[in-house]
Amino acid sequence: MKKTIIDLFESSVEKYGAKTFLLEKKHRAFEPTTYAETKELALETGAGLAAIGIRPKDKVAILAEGSNAWIVSELGMFYAGAVSVPLSVKLPEVKHIIVIGHIPLEPGETALGTLRRLGRDYLSKHREEFLAIGRGIGNDDYATITYTSGTTADPKGVVLTHRNYTANVEQSLSRIDIPSSFRTLIILPLDHCFAHVVGWRVLLWPAVRLFDAVLF
Repeated sequence: MKKTIIDLFESSVEKYGAKTFLLEKKHRAFEPTTYAETKELALETGAGLAAIGIRPKDKVAILAEGSNAWIVSELGMFYAGAVSVPLSVKLPEVKHIIVIGHIPLEPGETALGTLRRLGRDYLSKHREEFLAIGRGIGNDDYATITYTSGTTADPKGVVLTHRNYTANVEQSLSRIDIPSSFRTLIILPLDHCFAHVVGWRVLLWPAVRLFDAVLF
């Protein structure tokens, strides 16, 4: 049975679309983003990546502090069929730099808002074609190449598939019970595998009433 991160996410959006998925503190107050709103932002981001030339199985890096935009950006990558390479140390050779946050842009950089505008235009012309990419991802397709500092070996990038992650989510939820009133506070950097699985991917599981993620 196919169970990718996109499959889980879309099942959750269908079941909990109007409920809060993410909370982020802005202007001294926590502002909610629903499952449905997150999907639209992710589609705009992923379609924006497609608009600038990102194709299925291309590798896209994220170097950023934990934020809603981090999660939305990775979901957007998956919709575009790309492989996420979360970074915590240094940038590799890159072709495009998408800037999260309101800071002056350097030559060759693109603001995330600009990318989403490109994505909205792309979706207006290619929506079904684009959606077919994310839905066509298989269990064994690569989801991330995650850096490990090498506790028992040399530092390396570890390749994890979509099914690696969804199986971890299933296993986690087989050991813990999550009341519907729970919220989770993510304090680990989102480039960590543990933060990926327990911090926010467990929130995608549609079989239970999912709890809100709170990011600082």
